[in-house]
Order: sequence, then C-alpha cells, then structure tokens
Amino acid sequence: MREKERGKVKCLVLGARRRRIGIGEFVARELEKQGGKVVAILGRSKESVRETEEYLKKQYGLSVKGYSSFEEVSSVCFDAVAVCVPTKWHSYFLEKIQGRWHCLLDKPFLWNEGVDNYRRFERIVRSFSKESRWIFPILQWPYTLPYYYRLYPELKGQQIESLSMKLPFFFLGKEGVIDLLPHVVSMCQALWGKGEWEGKQWEEKLSGKQVQGVGYYHHSKGRAKVKVFFYARDLPFLQIGYALNEKWIFRKVTPPWRLWFLGKEEEIEVEDPLSLVVREFLVKCQREPENWEELLSHMWVFQQMVKSIP
Repeated sequence: MREKERGKVKCLVLGARRRRIGIGEFVARELEKQGGKVVAILGRSKESVRETEEYLKKQYGLSVKGYSSFEEVSSVCFDAVAVCVPTKWHSYFLEKIQGRWHCLLDKPFLWNEGVDNYRRFERIVRSFSKESRWIFPILQWPYTLPYYYRLYPELKGQQIESLSMKLPFFFLGKEGVIDLLPHVVSMCQALWGKGEWEGKQWEEKLSGKQVQGVGYYHHSKGRAKVKVFFYARDLPFLQIGYALNEKWIFRKVTPPWRLWFLGKEEEIEVEDPLSLVVREFLVKCQREPENWEELLSHMWVFQQMVKSIP
C-alpha cells in the first residue's frame, strides 16, 4: 500500500462470532473503533453467517456482509485478514492467505499434533515476507507493562529475574495449557528478548482444574525463572495477573468494560490491551514488515514449552 493511497485498512474477519470462547467479535469491534473498516466476515455455514451478521449489527452497529467459503470472499477487496478461528484451523487459513493480505493472528499461531509446527510456520512466514505482508500477533499482555511500571516504578530499569503469571483456561488438560502458553512466551520476549526454554516441572491439581509449571528462560544476559499458574474459570479463588520479581498486579473489571490493575498499594485504570494491539496493527499495515525474527523466535520457544509438558 503506497503512502499516497493511505486510507482505512479494509479487513476480513474469520471467526467473528463468540460462541463459547474466542475474541473474533471483539477484534471486529476494535478494528472499526481504531480506524479500520470490517468489510466482510467468513463463517462455517450460510446460517451461522446470517446469525453473525445480525449479531454484529445489534451488538456493535457493524453492517458487514458474510460469506461461507474462502473462495467466494476472496473476490472482495480488502487489505488484511483477522484470523480468530480455532487454532486447529490456523495453518489452513494462513496457507490460503499466502501473503496476499496482511494478517492479524490470534494465538497460538498454529498447533497441530504430529507435525513439525515450527517448520510449517517458518514456511508460512517466508511466504508473507516475500510479499511484504505482516503477520501481526494478538498478544495483549506485553502492552500492559507500562502500566505495571507505573505501579512499581522502582523496578523500571532494574534487572528482572523472574516472571510469574496467573491465567484462566477454557479447556482442561494439555489443550488448555497450550492455549495459554503464548501469553507466557510473549512476556518472556518482551522482558528479555530472544531465548530458549528449559522446562522443569508441570503439576496438575484439583482433578486437572489447576496446572502449575516451572521453568527457566535462557536469554542473552542469563536466565530467568518462570512460574505459571493456570486455573479453570469456575474456581472461586481465580485471579488474573502477573508478577515481576514477585511483585504482583491483578486485573479487575468493572461494568460495562473498564479494566483496572491492582498493585500492592494502589490501583490504576488501563486501556484495553486489545485496543492497543489492533491500533498498532492498523498502523503497521502502512509500513514494511520487520518482525519475522521475533515471530519465529516466539514459535520456537512455544514449541519447546509444549514439548516440555508431560
């Protein structure tokens, strides 16, 4: 897209309706809110597409045309595709896109059992790089670090030696853990840059409703201890947050959708990190891609983490 032709980024959203889980409808909302234009959605069937069209209109005032086949929607004029379908379909759609459009990609980037996911993703990244198209990940937690340092200013500029995260999962067992690990990888990269994962221990509790993991992230300046606590969403003691050097913040939500971070002594209101992700993506669509090494490093560490799970 040449500079003189800059305008609203026209977007196709795959998986634009939140059934049980998923962020597609919120991504569609934010694409419009942050200055983009959702011109089409893709669903599984004509019936589900019609339902999603009606839902987006009623819920967010979005008037979009829906399609039930990728071949049909490919004739529509758009600049970017938001991939918000279940993870098992990511590789299928990424290979369909093949760098023809920019891509806003939900996590995990891709994962299918029994294949070399890193090599597969590497081939996909190469196809996007060849066409100078972005793959931009939806990974919100690193965008919260400026708020974290407002609550703990004494840590800014200090060496961070540990990361702990408490997050809810939607699926019990290994599938739920795999779904959350990209958040951990993204925070490790934001704090320490490229690295390697050394898994030490995974433990299930409460009939699989609580999973704890411990490992080390080896980076250019040493290693950092990483602890994760994943919980089923129906547990009464659920907390969502993270700690650097054991100093915790936790998320609080107040109606209609206001986000707050609670530190040890105070709380601050924060902008929805999804808004920040989408806003940056729309800006990046006007520039040359530059994040290939970061994407591949993320996928490499993610694969290492998954392989460390018993």
